[in-house]
Amino acid sequence: DTGMFRRAANALGFSTLGSERLTIDSSGNVGIGTTAPVGKVDVRGGEMIVTDGVGDAGTFRLQSTINQSGEYAGLFYNAHASGNGVQINGGSTSSQTALAVNNNGGTSLLYVRGNGNVGIGTTGPGAKLDVVDATGSAIGVRSTMTGTSGNVYGSQFNVTGATAGTNIGSYAFTANGVTNQDFRSDGTGYGFYQNNTSAKNYFAGNVGIGTTGPGSKLHVIGGAVILDV
Repeated sequence: DTGMFRRAANALGFSTLGSERLTIDSSGNVGIGTTAPVGKVDVRGGEMIVTDGVGDAGTFRLQSTINQSGEYAGLFYNAHASGNGVQINGGSTSSQTALAVNNNGGTSLLYVRGNGNVGIGTTGPGAKLDVVDATGSAIGVRSTMTGTSGNVYGSQFNVTGATAGTNIGSYAFTANGVTNQDFRSDGTGYGFYQNNTSAKNYFAGNVGIGTTGPGSKLHVIGGAVILDV
């Protein structure tokens, strides 16, 4: 009932209590829970648990040397149409790592802290989403959303839970760590603020429409100006 046996030509089987538990077929594929493995290791019928076996030390590593176009070192998928995907548990504070994705050169591509902060281009995200480009290139947000009716937005920022008297929906322009201008609401209206001050300036200085060199508070070039009161 328990032991190794010849299950077919050039194939081995291992059984316990009269049931085949492990199969090695003629091509060298190993099956656990299946007698017809379709890969080097094919496990079916239950969970597969792999640990490093040394408690709190060491790293469990899966390594591939594949170098073919369109192929991946690893692929996780659920063949069930309504099944869930992959869950990764790790870290619980800002000093711990939940997920790190690097390229082969060791450069960080995506970094998730244990407190939920996500960094793209940085391993020290200081906000829920922190995007950094150390090359000096512009960081873009693109939308291909289209619509024929109703409100259609390329991007939308929503802030909930704030009350009047606080800065709601602030959009700041910062250079070298200094906020030069930001657009925000204080709960009663919107305005531009200059040099990170509390004084509201809807438009500081001259305003040009159709010109980049306005010579007065409002300078319009290229068409009629209509005031309808």
